[in-house]
Amino acid sequence: MLLLVYRPFSAAQPYAELGPILPCTDNCTRHPETGGVPGLYRNREMLIRGYGYDARIICGTGKVINMAVIAEEAGRLFELSELSSIHLRSPTNNCYHFGIEP
Repeated sequence: MLLLVYRPFSAAQPYAELGPILPCTDNCTRHPETGGVPGLYRNREMLIRGYGYDARIICGTGKVINMAVIAEEAGRLFELSELSSIHLRSPTNNCYHFGIEP
C-alpha cells in the first residue's frame, strides 16, 4: 500500500490540515471536471468549508451536508466576495477529499 499526504495550501499555517492520498491500484482515469459529483461521494455526508484568499477558514462557512445538496451549498458560499475556494472534508476525521474553485 502506498500512502501519500496532501496539503491543499502552498504554505504551512494553522488551517493547512493534511489529508491522505490513496492512489488507485487499477487503471483509473480522472473524474471529468464537468461530471458532477463522483459516484463514491453521492449520498454521503461531508464537511463543507469556505476559505478566503489568505487560505484561512471563513468563519460560519463550515457545516456537515449531504452531497445531494452540494450545488446549492457551493452556490451559497460562492456569493461571498471573500471566498476563494471550498473544501469538502471528512465529517469525522477532517481529512481533505477535494476542493471546488470558482
